[in-house]
Amino acid sequence: VDLSKLPAAPVRPPRKPLKWVAAKKGEKLKKSVSGANISVEFVNKSSRRVKLYWISYGGERTLYGQIDPGKSRDQNTYSGNTWLITDANDKALGHFFTGSEDAIALIPK
Repeated sequence: VDLSKLPAAPVRPPRKPLKWVAAKKGEKLKKSVSGANISVEFVNKSSRRVKLYWISYGGERTLYGQIDPGKSRDQNTYSGNTWLITDANDKALGHFFTGSEDAIALIPK
């Protein structure tokens, strides 16, 4: 088999950065809305383990996992979704709103 005759793998375009929105005391997060299927890479730049919550269409928190310091998680989601980041004790640190394209979400130090 001559591998040089196979088509090249598609080049994945760079992911668009999502804006980090720091948590405010008493803030009520926007409910997720359904849109196009996308992927977001959540990258934990902080020095602590964080929890990743999806804010449902009804406004409830749904835990999707934890991300250790310096690690990342590739998450399937939809445009118009809200993702909350908390500390280990569920104290809100900040959140992201997804757009219409694959994205990267940097959780700051």
